[in-house]
Amino acid sequence: MSVMCTFFAVSRSGYYDFVHRLDRPEKDAGLAEMIAEQRKCSFGTYGYRRMWLWLKSQNICRNPKTVLRIMKKYGLLSEIRRP
Repeated sequence: MSVMCTFFAVSRSGYYDFVHRLDRPEKDAGLAEMIAEQRKCSFGTYGYRRMWLWLKSQNICRNPKTVLRIMKKYGLLSEIRRP
């Protein structure tokens, strides 16, 4: 184990932290699924601000920055339309 950690220049604690994180489910996966469904309904035109307002209307209170982070992470941001 220590040879592998030194080869990859990773601390032992960092390695074990990564191994334990593999078993945990994604905490944002459920919200990302809801955002993806709404994105399909809106034909991909909702950005993070409108998506945040939609979530707020569904009584799901999250910070707009959280919605932006989730949409970036899962590739759900809308395309920017230019005139």
